[in-house]
Amino acid sequence: MTIAQNVRSYLRNKPYLLEALEKGIVNLSELSRQIQKELEIEN
Repeated sequence: MTIAQNVRSYLRNKPYLLEALEKGIVNLSELSRQIQKELEIEN
């Protein structure tokens, strides 16, 4: 599975984050860092 697929799956399981992204009320950079940590994706 690619990183993009992993992130899509992650967001599908957390619809409140997807809604916050769509509304522009979440910091995209910080969310990306948090997802990276949770999915154990190395930089």
